[in-house]
Amino acid sequence: MSVLDDFNIENHSFKPINKGLGFSTPKPEKKYKTSSFATSAKKEAPKKSFANHLENTPMTMDLKNQIDVKALDAFYKKDEQKPSQAPRKPFQKGMLKEAEILEQSIAFLIDLSFCLGVLYLLNMAILKVLGQSTEFTSIFYFVLDQLYFQLALFGLFYVFYFTLFEPMGTFGKSLLRLETRTFSGKPLRIFESFKRALSSLVCLGLAGTPLLFDWQGRMTQTRVYRRK
Repeated sequence: MSVLDDFNIENHSFKPINKGLGFSTPKPEKKYKTSSFATSAKKEAPKKSFANHLENTPMTMDLKNQIDVKALDAFYKKDEQKPSQAPRKPFQKGMLKEAEILEQSIAFLIDLSFCLGVLYLLNMAILKVLGQSTEFTSIFYFVLDQLYFQLALFGLFYVFYFTLFEPMGTFGKSLLRLETRTFSGKPLRIFESFKRALSSLVCLGLAGTPLLFDWQGRMTQTRVYRRK
């Protein structure tokens, strides 16, 4: 009789060798039904993050209590609180009144004195560079010796001054609250102020008589107004 005859496999219960080695079939997982209330609560639960955790630490809470939030809002919103500039009103005939001849003459004399004063200072600087005397008599004789040059220099500065400053208001007109505009009330442009300056220089060469009749204004379709 052999050993195999004594061992009866049907009389012994044993575990298959494939159990526990990964060859066994997995058991099906049990599915549990969840209520609608539990699923909605899970969706609505806030997600916790590291940033939220930092905001709720005692140190950050103390900083929030110490910082004046209203002051910060006022600092960052100060540009938004600036009142918007009111739109400029269009020109109306009632806003400006035509200036009188006396007012125009006084403003022109102030501007003419300014041009002569600049020319006087320029000649003084020239004599200073040449090492000559800067007294009034020395400057006077220097101007007479260079008369044509002085007239040309004065004419250039005169045209430059009135061309540049007439649209925004010359020194004399600003003192008397006068301004030059077109007949339709529009502000002067550079080309229009250049024509007016050139024509007024010609009138000045004619002993200034045409200036009294506003010849330069008629030639350039411009007029001097007084602000109210």
